[in-house]
Amino acid sequence: MKHVRKVLTYLAAAGLLSLAVPAAAQAESVAETGTLTLSVSDAGGGLQAAIDAAGVAYADVHGLVINGGTLNSTDSRFINQSLTGLTDLTVGGTADFVGSQVPTSAFSGNTSLRHVRLDNTTVIGSRAFYDVATLVTVEMPSVTILNGLAFNNDAALKSAYLPQLRSIDNRAFYNAVTMSSLTLGEEPPVLLGQGNWFLYVTGLTIYVPVESALEVYRNHIFFQQFRIRVIGDDGTGNPDDPAPPNTPELCAQYCGRIGGSDSVRYRDREYFRGDYKVSLNLYSFNVNINAWLNNRQDTPQLDTLAAIRWAAEAGFDAVDVTAYYIPGYSNTTMPTLPDGEIKAFARQIRDLTKELGIEISGTGYQNDFANPSADRRAIDVERGKYWIDVAAEMGAPVIRVFSGPVPTDINRLGWETVTRERVVPALRQLAEYGAAKGVQIGLQNHGDMTATAGQTIQLLKWVNHDNIGIVNDTGYFRPFRYTTGLNYDWYADIAEVLPYSNNFQVKKRPGGAETDTTMDLNKLFTDVRYSDYRGYIPLELLWARDEPGYPRDLPEPPYEQISGFLDAVKSSLEYTKDRSEISGFTDLTYVDGRLSGTAFTDVADPDAKIRLYAPDGEVIRSLSATLVGDKSPEGRYQYKFDGIIGDRGQIRVLGPVGPSIMESVYRSIEITRTDGGNGTAAIHQMLDFYVSAGEVRGPLVPQLSNTLNGASHHLAKGSKDQAAKQLRNFLQHLENPDMDSHVTETARHDLKGAAQARIEAWTK
Repeated sequence: MKHVRKVLTYLAAAGLLSLAVPAAAQAESVAETGTLTLSVSDAGGGLQAAIDAAGVAYADVHGLVINGGTLNSTDSRFINQSLTGLTDLTVGGTADFVGSQVPTSAFSGNTSLRHVRLDNTTVIGSRAFYDVATLVTVEMPSVTILNGLAFNNDAALKSAYLPQLRSIDNRAFYNAVTMSSLTLGEEPPVLLGQGNWFLYVTGLTIYVPVESALEVYRNHIFFQQFRIRVIGDDGTGNPDDPAPPNTPELCAQYCGRIGGSDSVRYRDREYFRGDYKVSLNLYSFNVNINAWLNNRQDTPQLDTLAAIRWAAEAGFDAVDVTAYYIPGYSNTTMPTLPDGEIKAFARQIRDLTKELGIEISGTGYQNDFANPSADRRAIDVERGKYWIDVAAEMGAPVIRVFSGPVPTDINRLGWETVTRERVVPALRQLAEYGAAKGVQIGLQNHGDMTATAGQTIQLLKWVNHDNIGIVNDTGYFRPFRYTTGLNYDWYADIAEVLPYSNNFQVKKRPGGAETDTTMDLNKLFTDVRYSDYRGYIPLELLWARDEPGYPRDLPEPPYEQISGFLDAVKSSLEYTKDRSEISGFTDLTYVDGRLSGTAFTDVADPDAKIRLYAPDGEVIRSLSATLVGDKSPEGRYQYKFDGIIGDRGQIRVLGPVGPSIMESVYRSIEITRTDGGNGTAAIHQMLDFYVSAGEVRGPLVPQLSNTLNGASHHLAKGSKDQAAKQLRNFLQHLENPDMDSHVTETARHDLKGAAQARIEAWTK
């Protein structure tokens, strides 16, 4: 911190020297040093004019010192858009922002700022420095109020100097994962909102001005989890300091899946072809219901009961009513309203769902059982028992709980110690209490202490109680201590925990709300149908803050987006009912010219389907084939193909002659050409083929699959016009230039032709 101050002071001093020289000389000086010092107008919005008057090229400004005048949102927008090389910003002297407040989202998404000093500003607006990935240090000696998400997702932020801070709102430093130093005043700031102020900040030291403040912070129910030191104490030789992070050693074998990536396969189980009840998790309306609870006027409001009514009208079979949406709920304390009012509202929910003919699939509350503070954990256990009582009153069969964020002492203690000594006892208490009330406990994997399938299952085994299962969150499996699941094998983890699952949260993006890849619903529900899970399928739709269609930016709650996701899920559930991969026939692939996968069996099942992959160099492509006759004495099989077929009348398949012997033999397969009727089966098959061949890949796969499922769904209901509309969306996805790298021209041409032929047939 002292080093940064010296650097900033030097930059400011260097800039001040330039005030006495003409504009041309000043421009020359800036070109050499990169630092510009100036004043702006008192009216606000004059920064661009001041820089233009100085004759300085925007690209040359790397350091900016403003020592007089007033800044507003126009100025911050100019900085973001035009000063793209600015790394150091100082607002000092007599300069300040309008109202002494950095505007909401002022520097959100800035791509260059590294060091910021604001000498006079007292309030940092909501999202003011949200997602500034380059920001390293901030010095704000006069700031007293830090609004929500102020430094959210600033992954490079190391140090913050806020000695006058009096209050911190929700998620102010959320995901500032490398933050190591925070300077505060003698009294801890008040924590506002629903929590997560420092979630995923695990290596933080808080510096206070005097020794008497040490005990105040160390006895604070929240701040006691961090290291507390007096300014100037670098902690050299302190035996209590944790070792440097070493994630693989922290959780040892528990970080992976229990048996490895290929350990769980359900293909030997009976495939479930029945129906599932689809539920709406009200967290999908989180922004809107919170606007109602807090009477926010900048967001379309929706009350809890109205959300339930809408869910019934939209076609959901059930609702998951998180306790957050019961007036009086608090994330950190017992309810703020009388018990009678809380229970009465729970009964209102129960009675309304009965009146509407829908069910309650579950509820949930916020907790932190990994917290170093025994008092904090004890409060959360008591809160959990209270909300179990409310769940019973409401008629919810499952209450969702968390393990807790990764604590600050994880490096010293390790994952197993924290889990067994803190999380396990708390969950066991809730499981026991819930059993007496008829409410199951559902532990949700949440990218925290339960980031992987291995961690989640191991934790469940240590709890060792019949009344606890896993809420299978399809959007939160990821490597331990990673902020997203980007490039992670989510589907393997989802399948791994299926035997332990007692509820679900089906998300649109398996890697997290901030990622782009969408869920392959057919793959997901095929795995679910191969398992023993027969419970609800709750949906939870999430948005990144800067995503188009974010609920706060819409004129009404996101009804259309949620309805679209519901349609996609129902279509996929319907489509995956029909599955014919049985009797030992499985997908086969070629690796270096040889088969990889389970060999053919000697069973000849007329209902079995296999997928055939031609070796490199073969003209014939991969096709789905249905066995239509018994194996001949010569070892020949006869199949009927639906979909694209090559011009040849015979397909040669390199394959084994027995379950364990690999020999290079060719089997002759006769072809019967069919047109696939007037439905979507042929397009489905064609898409499966091109996906298997790697010619359709990445985010385009679920986009095409989900729209095709929608077409099938509407066609089954007799609505060809709506089915054609879905296929037009299918074509738009194919023609999207952003998807060029995810589809070959051959695949695009064939899929477009098949879809256009169906559209023409349906709209004649």
